Parts: sequence; C-alpha cells; structure tokens
Amino acid sequence: MSRMFVPTRDEAVAAWSAVRPRLVRVPKKDYALPGLSAECLTMRDGSRYPEAVIGERKKVRLSRIAYLAEVGDIDDSATLIRHLCHNPACVEPTHLLPGTDEDNARDRARAGLGNIPFRHGTCKRGHDVTIEANVYRWIYRGSDGVGRRRATCAVCQRGIRRFGSATAYEAAKRAGDAE
Repeated sequence: MSRMFVPTRDEAVAAWSAVRPRLVRVPKKDYALPGLSAECLTMRDGSRYPEAVIGERKKVRLSRIAYLAEVGDIDDSATLIRHLCHNPACVEPTHLLPGTDEDNARDRARAGLGNIPFRHGTCKRGHDVTIEANVYRWIYRGSDGVGRRRATCAVCQRGIRRFGSATAYEAAKRAGDAE
C-alpha cells in the first residue's frame, strides 16, 4: 500500500492562497457541534470533497490543505481530517480537526449521521452508545468472503458472548445474575 501524499506547509500555504478567492460562505448544518462559527467555507462549484493540485499533479483534499496552511502540522497518527460541522465540502479551518477513522465514526454516531442504527445515541435495548465503552463496532460476516457490515452495541455484544443472546443477557440482568 502506497503512502498518501502529504504536502509540506509551504506547498499548502501556496495552494490555500491560490484557492481562497474561489471560496464562499454558506450556513452551517443544524446538526453541527455547538460553538462553531455560524458559516462554513466551501468552493463555489459545490464539490462534495474539494481538491487542489500540488506540484506535479498531486491531488490533495482542500480540507487537509486548509488545516496545514492555517493551523499547522498534522500528527502522524491522524489518517484523515474530520469536519466538526459534518459538511464534507467545508474547508473552514476552525471546523477541521485531524483524526482517525474511529474518531470519525464516533463523531457520526454522536451526530446521528451515516448508515448506522444508533441515530439517537442508544441501541435498540437502550444502552448509551455515545460513551467510549459502548461505542458500536463493525462485525464482518460471511463465509463467501464478501462479508456484511453490521453495527452492534458493545454492551449487547458482551451479553451475547456470555449468555448466548442479548435477550438472555437482559433476562439475567433483571434476575440479578448479570453484572
């Protein structure tokens, strides 16, 4: 697997200053985190994940360039730039934060976004999945090698492992036999 192209700060500043005149302000989404500025900064063309070309035809997402140019270096453990406003087209540096896929999934779950069953922060049995210990996880199944994605609550999954089913776990909890 090849390593992702990471521009230097000077390259990012040059690309950011070239793109900045083509940006427009739009209202932020109503499910964005509180405390963010009222408007997102996006490209006029309305592209979902705007990109810029750096050097010899190296395409880099504009959110990464904006963060590098305005905030500074990105930690090596960060694989992507998260959008705190949940607007993929936004390149407002105050709405961006480096993170991992897990951080991004947790952000989506807390905002009730994405193709996940925990839209309201709880699983179907009422466990709070917004706290770290109960965050859902993807389980891959399928002996055909294709695999299916399914989200489950970590508390329910522990009950299934211990009691054979989540329903049996809930019954044991009511009877006082489960933790």
